[in-house]
Amino acid sequence: MKSRSVRTLAVLASAGLLVGAFAVGPADAAKKKKKFSCAPATAAVPSKGHSSNADEAAEAPVVNVTAAATEEKPLVTEYEHGPALSDAHMEDTKYFAYQVVSKTPGQGLYIKIEWPGMESDIDLYMYDEGGTEVARSGAYNPAPIPPYLNAGGNGGQGFESIPGFPADPCAPYTIESKAYATPGEDMKISVWLGEAGDSYDRP
Repeated sequence: MKSRSVRTLAVLASAGLLVGAFAVGPADAAKKKKKFSCAPATAAVPSKGHSSNADEAAEAPVVNVTAAATEEKPLVTEYEHGPALSDAHMEDTKYFAYQVVSKTPGQGLYIKIEWPGMESDIDLYMYDEGGTEVARSGAYNPAPIPPYLNAGGNGGQGFESIPGFPADPCAPYTIESKAYATPGEDMKISVWLGEAGDSYDRP
């Protein structure tokens, strides 16, 4: 009788643990923070672009930029610019699109394009979801006069950048990399989030 009683108590105790586990599980799940997300976005065609192929901007895949993208670990994409010379009506333009997946208003969006050649002149433009230009960086790269600021941007030899544009939560932005004069370059675009800058005129 004693062994049967002990066995019965053990079974009841196990059942109690199972019930407790099921009771606690949903409560713990409810306490977990829901992951922030944004509705999918599409790239915008610049309403007043700087290139004849502006319609190609709509084909750019939209890449999400989260707090995981930092200056130390940015999102990096490598691409190429072919030969270009605006005076001869020979151009080469590439488009990229990013969506700021952050619930923090005014999160600083950083965009930087870089290339190894010192003789190339390449500019950087940024458009909002309506295709309106909101920032740009347009130094004359072969011989910049530092510091060179243009609508919030900052450029120099071998680079152009838009540092800390105050972005809206879930806002998509289209980026235009425009080659004005170059024999061709191996390019890199880096994107990350950080503190917002204060040198921008918001539309």
